[in-house]
This record gives sequence, C-alpha cells and structure tokens, in this order.
Amino acid sequence: MEEKDFERLEKIVTTLTNDFSKKLDDQSKDFQHKLDLKLDDQSKDFQHKLDLKLDDQSKDFQHKLDLKLDDQSKNFHTWIGVQGEDFQHKLDLVVEGFQMLAEKIDQFEIKLDQVGTGLDGVAASIAAHRMDTEAHPGLYRVDRGLAK
Repeated sequence: MEEKDFERLEKIVTTLTNDFSKKLDDQSKDFQHKLDLKLDDQSKDFQHKLDLKLDDQSKDFQHKLDLKLDDQSKNFHTWIGVQGEDFQHKLDLVVEGFQMLAEKIDQFEIKLDQVGTGLDGVAASIAAHRMDTEAHPGLYRVDRGLAK
C-alpha cells in the first residue's frame, strides 16, 4: 500500500469517526432532551400527587383537630357550668348563714329589750325602796361611805 492509500484510509476513518462522533453527540443531546422532558413530567406528576396527598392529610388533620377542639370546648363549658353551680351553692350557704345570724341578732335584741325592761323594773323598785328609806330615817340607816 502506498502513502496515498494510507492517507485515503486515514481520511475515510477520520470522516467516519467524525460522522460517528457527530451522530453520537446528536443522539446524546436528543437522549438528554428526552430524559429532561421525562424527568420534568415525572417531577410534575410526583409534585401533583404529593400536593393531593398533603391536601388530603391536611384536611384530615384539620377535621380531627376541629373535632378534638369541639370536644375540649364542650368539656370546658361543662366544667365551667359545674364550677358555677358549686360557687352558687357556696354563695347560697353564705347567704343562709347571714340570714341565720340576722335572726339570732334579732332574737338577742328582743331578749336584751326584755332584760332592759326587767332592769327598769328593778331600778324603779330600788328607787322606791330608797325613797322609803330616806323618808323613814330612824328605821333604816344608809351608810354612803365605804366600809372601813
């Protein structure tokens, strides 16, 4: 083989290599483009499914939370009602105690008035006795001083 033949062969191999390399680059770019499109579609599909799942989970969680809050609110209102009734009962006992105390004070005042009336009678009796004693000085002797 001659030099020309080698050059021709080299030219053919170079051309084939360049053509193969170009086709390989084109196929690689095409594959990359298709892969990017596929990954983009899959990513969008995954994101959509994830959003739907999160939306469902969020709604389910919100529903459970609302039920729990309603239950707690009812329990709290019941507790407040019980506390109010308990407080009212204690207030009623205090009021009843004050009413009993007022009645006892009224009874005491009546007894005090009776004692006062009795004392007025005793005082009038002593005053009459004293006047009688002073009217009859010889019969009775009144010592106004302290005993020595």
